[in-house]
Amino acid sequence: MRGPQTEDKKQQQLARDEEATSSNTGLDCKDESRLARVKRALLGQRICNSSDTLSHPETPSHRQQQPHQEQPRSNSGRCFGAPLELVELQAGFGVPRVVCRLCSYIEANGGFREPALFRLTTGGSRVADKLRLDFERRGNADLEGAACPAEAALLLRQWIKELPEPIVGITCVAKLLHLHVGLRNKNRELWISETRQLLMRNLPKLNLKLLGYLLNFLGRFEAQHGTGTTGISGIFAPLLLSQVPPTTLLLRDLVLDAALVFPDLAR
Repeated sequence: MRGPQTEDKKQQQLARDEEATSSNTGLDCKDESRLARVKRALLGQRICNSSDTLSHPETPSHRQQQPHQEQPRSNSGRCFGAPLELVELQAGFGVPRVVCRLCSYIEANGGFREPALFRLTTGGSRVADKLRLDFERRGNADLEGAACPAEAALLLRQWIKELPEPIVGITCVAKLLHLHVGLRNKNRELWISETRQLLMRNLPKLNLKLLGYLLNFLGRFEAQHGTGTTGISGIFAPLLLSQVPPTTLLLRDLVLDAALVFPDLAR
């Protein structure tokens, strides 16, 4: 038979075994808990990285520069309605290319033979509309293919009319009128000299060259038919000069003496 001491020792051993088991279980739970936390942290980091990749996917533009793409023609490239300082100039002349193109075409293709060229009405012409669109898109147009100087003359008037600012401002026009009235009939040579100096002092360079180019062009046109017979003074005075007291007579004499007022632009 087992004595009481033996039973006591057995009970104590069982208690120690249970305590050890309990202790090991606790350690296992703690270790498992720590492992679970590490796994969750790693999983969360991977999820975040995946989210960043989806939000900012890697594209070729991140690795290398995208090839240059041609941009549409900007407003600064317009032919009609653009400020003079933004219009493309003709090399060697310093005046807008579209003006040189239109005037050269008119003069070289029989436009000067028609006295009423600038009085002809071609408004609403599909040909003129197409030529204008070509100028706006490409800076040039097939005037030779259109074979119509009257359409080119219409476009020239439109171009001048649609300038944001007049070629000769109101203050300068007032000075020109005063000089014209007081000096033109008394001393033509002095009037020419004083007018040239006045324009050089008061006009920006672009405006001065454009005015001289147009007046010489109109002067050659009128020389074919006689002063005052073509009506160009009445047509172009409101276009070239600010609307102050009538400037028709002033423009008539500027056109007549354009080669002397602007000798560097005469030919």
